Amino acid sequence: MIKEPLKAGFGQSGERYAVSSFEKTEEKTYRVEFANGESEIFSPEEFIKYDLYATGETNRHSYRELYCGVNFGRCKAVAGRQAASSPKPSAAVAAYVRALGFTDETVIEVIDALKEEGALDDARVAARLAAQRTAAGKASSGMIVRELISKGIDREAAENAVGELDYSDADAAAAIAESRKSLGQDELKVMRYLAGKGFSQTVVLEAVRKVYGCDE
Repeated sequence: MIKEPLKAGFGQSGERYAVSSFEKTEEKTYRVEFANGESEIFSPEEFIKYDLYATGETNRHSYRELYCGVNFGRCKAVAGRQAASSPKPSAAVAAYVRALGFTDETVIEVIDALKEEGALDDARVAARLAAQRTAAGKASSGMIVRELISKGIDREAAENAVGELDYSDADAAAAIAESRKSLGQDELKVMRYLAGKGFSQTVVLEAVRKVYGCDE
């Protein structure tokens, strides 16, 4: 990130800047010195886009345009790589780039842009995570919704994703009870286990009755 306008000595939002000199670094970036003595490092793409090679004259861009444009581009590049590495909810990507120091304003703009481009799709991520968790059949639908929310999916998207699947709490609880019974666990242990997985009391009792053939 490059410095905010005030910290870089540009007090006015529309104040333009002038480049006094620049040099190419060993990392193939450019160190640019502004006429006010401040300096920043820019990528070759940024160097060309913002006319940073034009020394000794007032640039056509204001420093705020440079600040917003460069930081937006850098934030978007990082967020895009995060989104591409594995499907992630937008909240998780936003938290990642925010932790790197990008401002809330920049992060919001980047997340909105990636959603518009389809690089971030919370509904798609929610559907994938819901399918994985329901296929495992190890928790109630309510707990799965909470797990999705904890991963950054908003509640509505999480509930919709789970609700669209053919998942039965009763069937899942009975399958878990059957598995726990085969391990030698008694009814009370299984009831406590199922309750811990988010199943309602009604579903827990019905599963135990079905598997153990009792009226506990």
